[in-house]
Amino acid sequence: MSSKRKHVVLSFTDKLKIVDQLKNSDAITNYASALDNEDGSLYRKAMKMAENKDLDAAVYTWFIQLHSQGQPISDPLICEKALEMNEKIGGNPDFKETTG
Repeated sequence: MSSKRKHVVLSFTDKLKIVDQLKNSDAITNYASALDNEDGSLYRKAMKMAENKDLDAAVYTWFIQLHSQGQPISDPLICEKALEMNEKIGGNPDFKETTG
C-alpha cells in the first residue's frame, strides 16, 4: 500500500541555504568531474582535498604499487607510511594521519 508524502514547507533560512548552494554549483561541478576523472569516487559527501597534495600523491603511488603486487594493505600500515613519508619530505611537523 502506498502512502502519500507529506508536504514539506521550507523555512526562509533553508531556502537561502539552497540558493547559496546553487551559487556554488560551478565549484561542485568541477570537483565532481575531477573525481570522476581520477577514481570514480562520486559517492563522497564532502569537498575536502588533502592539505599536502605531494604527500597525498606519494602515499597513493605507494599504495598502488603494493596493491599491484598483491600485498595486503591495512589502514594502520597506510597511516604508518604516511607518517614516514611526511618526515622524509619535511612536511608539517603537526601532521596527523587519518584513515579518511
